[in-house]
Amino acid sequence: MKILQVNDLKVCFETGTGPVRVVDGVGFEIEKNKCFGLVGESGSGKTMTALSVLKLIPEGGSIGSGSILFNGTDLVRCDEKIMRSLRGSKISIVFQDPSSALNPVFTIGYQVAEAILAHRNIGKARAGEIALEYLKKVHIPDPVKIFHDYPHQLSGGTKQRIGIAMALVNSPELLILDEPTTALDVTIQARILDLLEEIKEKEKLSMLFISHDFGIIARMCDEVGVMCKGKMVERGTKDAIIRSPKNDYTISLLGSVKAFA
Repeated sequence: MKILQVNDLKVCFETGTGPVRVVDGVGFEIEKNKCFGLVGESGSGKTMTALSVLKLIPEGGSIGSGSILFNGTDLVRCDEKIMRSLRGSKISIVFQDPSSALNPVFTIGYQVAEAILAHRNIGKARAGEIALEYLKKVHIPDPVKIFHDYPHQLSGGTKQRIGIAMALVNSPELLILDEPTTALDVTIQARILDLLEEIKEKEKLSMLFISHDFGIIARMCDEVGVMCKGKMVERGTKDAIIRSPKNDYTISLLGSVKAFA
């Protein structure tokens, strides 16, 4: 069963010299409990495609045409009230930079609980209990202490685990991961990927995983879409793309992984 279907998506930005199309006719599908990877270099349109799913395109940009079907509902045609009810509830996102995803003036416990209270009619005490449960779920050391800490007191890896916990607290059906390990060192990257694999298995989540690293995509994803200059130049199962790439750009991306392996 398909949880997400993106069809002929086009996203444009207005500039001083006229409109620029940054996503051009992109289409893909995500099956329930499967992970679809978008891979390509910086500026290829991966993140803008993901932000389109949540209708969080930056000012000046808009969806020009296409459809984004989430469980059969076209998100492109949904109003902001409906989208606000879906964001962080049915569809969650983990951003690339864990520091910018957290508010520096509030404690971790407050911020995780706030994500719960935004979508559930429960008391603050119960929201705090659930927040602490999810800090434990993502294997944060000494979660009771971290609950009362501020973001500046924590390492990048711990902050990214908190970002993952915040994305999971409302049991979403689709989790979008926008280069969740790029800002971390190699050792911490491996631990975060281990955590995401564990979560995917336990929570039975569907995922949209964005990365410029084909090695990470090969590890995490079932199907892959390769993006270049706003277009999806190749799409298929992970094994088919890796073993028998058809597009020259895909071949060069795979070659770069082997060159540094």
